[in-house]
Amino acid sequence: MPPPALFCALCCSLLAVSARAGYSEDRCSWRGSGLTQEPGSVGQLTLACVEGAIEWLYPAGALRLTLGAPDFGTRPGITCLRPARPFAGAQVFAEREGGSLELLLTEGPGLAGGRCVHWGPRERRALFLQATPHRDISRRVAAFRFELREDRNPELPPQVHGLGEDGLLLFGSQKATLGSHRRFPNAGACRPCSDEELLLAACTSDFVIRGTIHRVTHDMELQESVITVVATHILRQTLPLLGMGGPAGQGQVFIRTQLRCGVRPGPGTFLFMGWSRFGEAWLGCAPRVQEFTRAYTSAQAAHLHPCEVPYVGASARQVEHVLSLLRGRPGKMVDLGSGDGRIVLAAHRCGLRPAVGYELNPWLVGLARLHAWRAGCAGSVCYLREDLWKLPLLEDKLLAELPAGARVVSGRFPLPTWQPVAVIGEGLDRVWAYDVDMDVHHARPAATSCSILPTPGPGSALAPSLPNSQAG
Repeated sequence: MPPPALFCALCCSLLAVSARAGYSEDRCSWRGSGLTQEPGSVGQLTLACVEGAIEWLYPAGALRLTLGAPDFGTRPGITCLRPARPFAGAQVFAEREGGSLELLLTEGPGLAGGRCVHWGPRERRALFLQATPHRDISRRVAAFRFELREDRNPELPPQVHGLGEDGLLLFGSQKATLGSHRRFPNAGACRPCSDEELLLAACTSDFVIRGTIHRVTHDMELQESVITVVATHILRQTLPLLGMGGPAGQGQVFIRTQLRCGVRPGPGTFLFMGWSRFGEAWLGCAPRVQEFTRAYTSAQAAHLHPCEVPYVGASARQVEHVLSLLRGRPGKMVDLGSGDGRIVLAAHRCGLRPAVGYELNPWLVGLARLHAWRAGCAGSVCYLREDLWKLPLLEDKLLAELPAGARVVSGRFPLPTWQPVAVIGEGLDRVWAYDVDMDVHHARPAATSCSILPTPGPGSALAPSLPNSQAG
């Protein structure tokens, strides 16, 4: 029988672990201990957030974790996991329909940065955590952060999405082609992007940066390489990436990739494209500028390029910000740069009719019309292909043709010489509202509410009550 003092200390320790277990205040994270779990049992957890963290102390038995709100799984999605180091005591699987399990995380160094898993539409985002048996009772912690996002481009091969996934695509002059099932035959190898992948990455990446490699450092513990890029031109970024300190005061960007890919500094100017995960930039494709230019020119000549300019679809939050500035305002709505049409559809549902979208990219126009047809709104909304760059100076044209009382809402890019009456959101979700007669008309609060269904494109500018002459 253990001494009373030792027995008391052990009880207090167990009570302390139990007291710290449970959900965080926002119910986006969970911390618990296997010491309080019945052997062989399967705990059930639900975290209805798009990002959070799990910390499982002394893993025992198993846990089943459901991620995201119930309506989050209506479209294809991606879940990324970034383990804390050392990750010990458990394995993490993606639970597929039918009960099959796909291994994501295990003990040991593992893959750099963690793993990402793709989900199909209406597939439950469920993870299965299983404790691994050990003979000793040393302290083990299985902890990781998770991040959910919509897969806006399910046609891309899974390897293109980065963050330690198999087949991360890096530097080189080799050519690789897609198989008939759009899967890479050399999955698990670091290799260059094909021409098709380069063009898709330019359209869909979270960042597109032109620059040179200043240096490359390696982290053996995390199995990651960090590329320090001297940026000469940032074409797109969805999170602040630029820092100062480069040669001659130029900006620097830190981009991560897998250590096993063996990245080394090389001469020349590259186009770095990739995705943001957990506030960090991860590399997808990095062709030399000449290589990308050749691929783009060839595709353009063959009318095969998937986009005319880099395209980032509007997030659900940005759509809500735009509509919050337009609620209670009847009349016609025109979306200039309507992308795949999600803002036009949402505005139509909120009573702004007729709702019209103008977009140059024929691929996106066709996609918008398909979304409208699937939503049962094909006869109620209109998408036209027009080149906005051939219009007269946009601000002057709007001021000359808009009636008094019209409101212009600009997403991501403000009108440079107009004074906004309202600004909502941060970063890429920020929108600006402008009233044509600014001395008389002011931003009004929402008079009505409407339900925004998850629909698939950005709106660079929204102008309700536009006359028919604003057709481009």
